[in-house]
Amino acid sequence: DSHDIPDHRLLVGGFPCQDYSVAATNAKGIQGKKGVLWWEIDRIVKKKQPEFILLENVDRLLKSPASQRGRDFGIMLACFRDLKHTNGQGYSVEWRVINAADYGFPQ
Repeated sequence: DSHDIPDHRLLVGGFPCQDYSVAATNAKGIQGKKGVLWWEIDRIVKKKQPEFILLENVDRLLKSPASQRGRDFGIMLACFRDLKHTNGQGYSVEWRVINAADYGFPQ
């Protein structure tokens, strides 16, 4: 219940990568069993309207699903375009693919 979540300026999180990962066969992306958890983040952002949001996932998210490359990431970007935060303005989105090995960490 979003009422149980305290108000906040920064939302940090992620959602399971299995439905986006190249390690999964027939990964269903945003429509998969775990991929749909994106919509929970969307719901919380709509309710709490944090000023900042930092999310992480696998680089395969950019190409998901295989049958419609980039569709899922495009849906997520459209959600942010349509959302407003507490100051009444929409969200500006920046994204990067970061190789954890460049920072001495495993994938």
